Amino acid sequence: MKISKNTIDYFDGLNENIQPILPANGNCVRINHGIISGKKVTSTYIHLNTINVRVGQQIKQGHIIGTVGSTGKYPNGQPSSTGPHLHLSVYENGQHVNPYKYIKP
Repeated sequence: MKISKNTIDYFDGLNENIQPILPANGNCVRINHGIISGKKVTSTYIHLNTINVRVGQQIKQGHIIGTVGSTGKYPNGQPSSTGPHLHLSVYENGQHVNPYKYIKP
């Protein structure tokens, strides 16, 4: 995975989900990257403005999966985001891990 000023370049994978995991997350995409170094790796991208992929779509490195946004609301209807940003989460075998080891500047 490589992050530059305006883009994230990630490993190939399969888009598993385009629905919010929680309403506060807004538009989100979850990618199943398969087994990497013996661990099932998935990544989640939250608060997207637009989603450019569909569930079940095979994602290739370099594909634009969406654009940074400010989506999501708390149950009381208040926005959960105060400005455009991206939450990137990486999981190994279902456990949240620091994404830094997958990020190559």
